[in-house]
Amino acid sequence: TGGVPASLGKCAKLKTLLLHVNQLEGPIPDVLGQCGALELLQLSENQLTGGVPASLGKCAKLKELRLWGNQLEGPIPDELGQCGALELLQLRQNQLTGGVPASLGKCAKLRELILRDNQLEGAVPATELAALTALTLLTLDQNEGLTITASGAQALQKALPNAKLFLPK
Repeated sequence: TGGVPASLGKCAKLKTLLLHVNQLEGPIPDVLGQCGALELLQLSENQLTGGVPASLGKCAKLKELRLWGNQLEGPIPDELGQCGALELLQLRQNQLTGGVPASLGKCAKLRELILRDNQLEGAVPATELAALTALTLLTLDQNEGLTITASGAQALQKALPNAKLFLPK
């Protein structure tokens, strides 16, 4: 038990932080956004609360962000769209609200975008997500308030023919 130590933000050369399945509690410290060398952050399957820190958008080298299976709430920060190296974003099984940020469409290297089983709502930004041509997996299902138009679903299927798509009903 306990939380993610804020002192980790001083680790300028930290590339990998794996603290999954550790019964960690409390918020994810904003100072992790100061870890400029961070490539992999895995804090999955803990009891973390609060929001996804917008400061993580400053992690230009971040390739994998795995925060699934916590009790995170609030919106997915638009700032994550600034993570140009991001290849995998796993935020499933939390209590995240708000919409899917259109800014994620700027993450050209994104292979897996896994947002299922949250409380996301609003329209899926299909046009922006269709730009993610490296995508192999997109899971947006099990979000009660999330919607997608038939034309939006078709646009995604056409733009991402090799991706497995799990879209809202």
